Amino acid sequence: MATTPSGSHPNAAASGHGTSDEATVTSEDADVARGSEDGAGASRPRVLLLVLAIVIGLLVAAIPLVAGVMSGGDDQPGAQSQQPQQAEPGMVGGAGSASGGPGGPGGDRGADGDADPGPEQPVSITNPRSCPAPEGATQPAPDSELAGIELPCLTSGKNETADLGAALVGKPTIINVWAWWCEPCRRELPHFDKLAKQHPEWNVAGIHLDKKSQAGADFLDELNVTTMPVYADRAHRFDTATSLPKVVPITVVYRADGTRAQMYPQVFRDYEELEAAVHAALSGQN
Repeated sequence: MATTPSGSHPNAAASGHGTSDEATVTSEDADVARGSEDGAGASRPRVLLLVLAIVIGLLVAAIPLVAGVMSGGDDQPGAQSQQPQQAEPGMVGGAGSASGGPGGPGGDRGADGDADPGPEQPVSITNPRSCPAPEGATQPAPDSELAGIELPCLTSGKNETADLGAALVGKPTIINVWAWWCEPCRRELPHFDKLAKQHPEWNVAGIHLDKKSQAGADFLDELNVTTMPVYADRAHRFDTATSLPKVVPITVVYRADGTRAQMYPQVFRDYEELEAAVHAALSGQN
C-alpha cells in the first residue's frame, strides 16, 4: 500500500487554498481603498472651485449694498433730488442756478444765496420792453411792502433801476417770481404774458430770482414771452423784503396802493386758473 506524503494531505490542500483566497481579498480591498483615495483626491478641486464660486457670487451680490452705505443713503425716500423737475414749486437753490441751482422740495437757497453777485451787466434780449415807471404824484400806502425795493429792469436790456413801490402804484399789480432753471416756470410764464396782454388795467410783471440775468433773458426769448416786463433780482432783495417763501414760482397780487392782497406759492396749470385767482384776490374772496 502506498503511503500518502504528509505534505499532500487533503486538509493541507484545503488550507493552502484558503490562504490564497485571503491574499486575493486583501489585494482587492487595497485596490478599492486606493480607488477611494484617488476619487477623493480628484473631487477635492471641484469642491474648492464650487466654494470659491459661491464666495464670489456673495461678494458680487453685496456690491450694491456696500455702494448704498458708502453713498450716505442718497437713494432713500426723501433724499433731495437735484434734477430739474417738477410739477410742484421748487425751492430756490440747487445744482444749476448761480445761487446753488435748481432744487426740489426740501432744498434750500444755498450758502451763497445772499452773496453779492457783483455789478449788474446789460443783457441782450430779442424783444426789449421797459418796466413800469412812476406816473404822477401817486404814492404807495405807508404799509406797502413794495416801497423801497429797487431792482433793474431785465427786459429793457439797459439796467434802468426803479423803486417798485413808486413804479407800480396806481394799478393792481401781479408779480410772478421765477428763475431760468425752474421747469414749472417754463409752463407757467406764457400764462402771465397772456395776462399782461389781456389786462392792461393791471401791472403784470415778473421778477427773475437768480444771478444769471442773461440766462433769464434767454429763457424769456425761448418761451416767446414778449409783453410782460421783468425785473432782475440777483441778490434776493424782493423775496427778502417781502418775507416770501424761498420757492419758485410764486405769485403775489397787490392792490393799487401797493398793499398785498394774496400770495400764491403754486403753479398755475392754465390761463383760466390764473385769471380767476387774480380776480378772487382783488375782490377779497381769498
